[in-house]
Amino acid sequence: MNQSPDQDAENPLIVGGLAPGAYSRMTLLLQCDSVEGVRWLRSVFLKIATGEDPGDLAHSPAMALEGVSSLRLARVLESPRSHIRLQDGTRIQWTASADEWVTMTYLLDPLLDGATGHQYLTNEGIDDLLVEVSHGESYTGLKRASPDPSVP
Repeated sequence: MNQSPDQDAENPLIVGGLAPGAYSRMTLLLQCDSVEGVRWLRSVFLKIATGEDPGDLAHSPAMALEGVSSLRLARVLESPRSHIRLQDGTRIQWTASADEWVTMTYLLDPLLDGATGHQYLTNEGIDDLLVEVSHGESYTGLKRASPDPSVP
């Protein structure tokens, strides 16, 4: 998957991992410290919608995920009842139809304008876990708890 020229594993665009989230549901938090992280994730979704395989995102230099050994995203022909499966507690398989991947890009649009906030990209009560994409918010217990990468 493409990355920006100055991006490396020391400065991922997205940090996060598995953690208890809303209503104590297990959540995959994807914290974008910059609009560039949102833009990158959106481009991944668009590529999947066209049939491209982004590989295992848990090993992408663009992401630093705690507690996730594998994060595979794939396009399927028909919308599945459950989109997100958690296997062995650390492996995530996330599937959606082409139209659903495109819809998820639209859900990220407000964050592309630099808005602080978050968006859930999941079917609560159906999927094995929630997926929350955040921009400009801080969370404890992750590699970076501040939206400013210079603050530990």
